[in-house]
Amino acid sequence: MPMTKPTSEQVTFLAAGSGASQRTVLDKLRDVVSVKDFGAVGNGVADDTAAINAALASGAKRVYLPAGTYKVGATLAVPANVSMYGDGPAATIIDGSAATYANLTGGVHIDVAQGTWTALPSVASDPVAGASSVVFASAPSVVRGDVILLYNPTNGSWNNARTYYRAGEMQRVAGVATSTVTTQGSLFAGYVAANINAYRLTDASTFFMRDFTLKGLASTTNAVTGIRARRCVDCIFDSVRVTQCSYACIDVTNAYNLAITNCSTQEDASSNFGGDYGLAVSNSTSVSVNGGTFYASRHGITTGGADEIGAVPNRLIKYANLTAMTGSSAGNGALDFHGNCEHCVVTGCTIDGGLIVGGDHITVEGCTIIGRGSSDSLILCSELRGTSLSFQDNLMQSFYVGASGRGTFIDIGGNSNVITTSTQVGGVISIGNNTMDCSSSSTASAPWVRINNSSYTGTDIAVALEGNAVFHAGFGGTCIIECTSATAGAFAVISANDNVTRNCGLLRTRNTTAANYAAKNCHVNGNTIINATGATALGIVLEQIELSAAVTNNLINGCSRGSVVIDGPAGLTGTAVVSGNTIIDGLKVNGSAITDADIVMFECGNAACFGNVYGSNDANRDYGISIDTVTNLLIRDNTPWQSVNTGNYVNAVTAYLPGSVLAGSATYDPPNLVDGAGATTTVTVTGAALGDLVECVSFSLDLQGITVTGYVSAANTVSVRFQNESGGTLDLGSGTLRARVRKA
Repeated sequence: MPMTKPTSEQVTFLAAGSGASQRTVLDKLRDVVSVKDFGAVGNGVADDTAAINAALASGAKRVYLPAGTYKVGATLAVPANVSMYGDGPAATIIDGSAATYANLTGGVHIDVAQGTWTALPSVASDPVAGASSVVFASAPSVVRGDVILLYNPTNGSWNNARTYYRAGEMQRVAGVATSTVTTQGSLFAGYVAANINAYRLTDASTFFMRDFTLKGLASTTNAVTGIRARRCVDCIFDSVRVTQCSYACIDVTNAYNLAITNCSTQEDASSNFGGDYGLAVSNSTSVSVNGGTFYASRHGITTGGADEIGAVPNRLIKYANLTAMTGSSAGNGALDFHGNCEHCVVTGCTIDGGLIVGGDHITVEGCTIIGRGSSDSLILCSELRGTSLSFQDNLMQSFYVGASGRGTFIDIGGNSNVITTSTQVGGVISIGNNTMDCSSSSTASAPWVRINNSSYTGTDIAVALEGNAVFHAGFGGTCIIECTSATAGAFAVISANDNVTRNCGLLRTRNTTAANYAAKNCHVNGNTIINATGATALGIVLEQIELSAAVTNNLINGCSRGSVVIDGPAGLTGTAVVSGNTIIDGLKVNGSAITDADIVMFECGNAACFGNVYGSNDANRDYGISIDTVTNLLIRDNTPWQSVNTGNYVNAVTAYLPGSVLAGSATYDPPNLVDGAGATTTVTVTGAALGDLVECVSFSLDLQGITVTGYVSAANTVSVRFQNESGGTLDLGSGTLRARVRKA
């Protein structure tokens, strides 16, 4: 009799390995479905939309697209927790380039089912920054592993640069004890309980997309997105390529724990909709993008958000080892952080088109950054909530000198209000160990870095310029750190150490309101400044420093508009030190009684100038050191290397500190002196007082046995005694008499 063949529901399957459970073959086969099981052809001609959507809706958790080109004319709807994968970006191609916009739901080619925010009970007590728990008014319906949202719906509650930059955060639940929820991470901020709402993310999708290419609709009239994933958790994009979409290739919002690896986006290269993106990350937490290339006409990668529940800052975003590019010639920034970003890192990336940096706690390290756009800065800061910024170990190349006063390489408010009353917290701006190469031969005076506090008066801002190497093909300007408002708070500390600059100056501090301070403290040490010969090249010019200014152990060659200048506002009571510097061919011309000089110290409380070597071959130079309006002065052991500028200009010094060395000279023709006779004359030495030590006196002619001694006989006066004990009569000619006095 004929045998009845068993069905797949009757045949069982047992996986190898201890502990495996029997399953039916039907159940096993349904683990993964192929789109070809549902009639997809994959020949690039037949429309496979319905077949792929049927596979996605089949209940299988993994949908396989074998190698082929799948023509799709409408949106592919991916249910929650369904993954899709192919045989590689070159083998599996989803082609939506011939779709009609009307058939794309929301203008999206691949749309992942969205989770929803479900309200939780009110928060009972104020959550504290750094804490790892939240107390609710009643027991919330959450379990370990859920994602919760704390959200302040008040416009601008995190950063008022835009209304929808709102305070709050996403956290994963580590445990629940009645009404107390323990979070996996520490809270990023503190909140007033009455100001926030709490939600649980429900029905959030967890998925992976891997090994295929999506070719989108390059519409010139409608904004088209390639892949959209909103309110999702623990998701992966791996080796996915998206091209031709007119608005965004990959768009993720409110993602928690998202990994994007070795993906590629190539937007349609047309800026039709004002915001064209390769990858857009919005209001998300813990996102890692590693490897791949991201291109768009505006931003290859943007990190921002929109106006909706969950419009909290992007946090713990890391972009690593990738390439970001922009097609814009206007310098829009290949990689972009909006003002709602915090604790974000860019590391080991190649960025063609520069960066825009907003928010707070942003780090850019170990990157190659290439400039594009005649009015652009390589790193342009905008919408800063705070000033904790770190730019370290980057190779930076600019082809242009920035316009409108912007910094060529880094601009933090150079020509716009970035550090303002809207800025809520200070922090450290650290710019270190970067190589900055400007290939432009322009003689424009744009600074290589510009930091401008226009009106912020809150907590301290510190700036560190450490170990940078800066080169300008033309004549670049000087790093400028300034305040441009009478209400702006002075920088707490400015430190510039061990930098090397070529064809540009090092540093200028200033406040555009003359009577106000620019910084409380400024210390400049161990820098090398070479051939800054442009008309605007300021070497080290520290203006309006309140408490302490120190310029030590620098080599400065050829700063034509100021080698070392410390110029405080009237009434400065701080301390200024210039020591151990080597200055070659410097110049300061300011048209006042303080004439051309290598070192200028003006309007200082306590001033010390010692151990410097300076000089110029310019015979028109009158002085090497100019000092005026100083309360207490220490000056000694400075050495000019050219006789044309050996003199010092010293005026309006209230008191000289002990150890200062003062000098004076006079023309003198001693009388004819018989043996045993002597003569006394005087030399004016400004600052000398009774009790000071006359270290030496000298005469420019051969003394022929006459002894010369000196002593301070009155204020500002050294008496010099010529005594003939030679045994004969001596008559010296007229010569120059010099005296040196060390303050007691």
